[in-house]
Amino acid sequence: SDTLDEKSFRDLAGAVIDRVRAVIDADDPDVVEAVLEAGVLKVQFPTGQPFVLNLQPPLRELWLAADRQAWHFRWDGARWIEKKHGGELYATLRELFTAKLGRALSF
Repeated sequence: SDTLDEKSFRDLAGAVIDRVRAVIDADDPDVVEAVLEAGVLKVQFPTGQPFVLNLQPPLRELWLAADRQAWHFRWDGARWIEKKHGGELYATLRELFTAKLGRALSF
């Protein structure tokens, strides 16, 4: 992702935000709701802290915060991969939503 210019990064990262938001918007709003404000996607649940997904353009990263944890994802040319542990973004989201909702959402 070091070779991505800012526009390419914003296009790729924006597509992630749009995809995640569309999946959540298709679900029951009494169970999970996505709110996009100033490029920050907050995923709200009836109880507990929200999940937060936001862009970090200077670093060309997508940051995810959920359940008192944080992940930093970088584009590897094909997928968004977490810098420290190598997990893929959508797989991480599926795991988090399954734990939170008791069922998977398909991203």
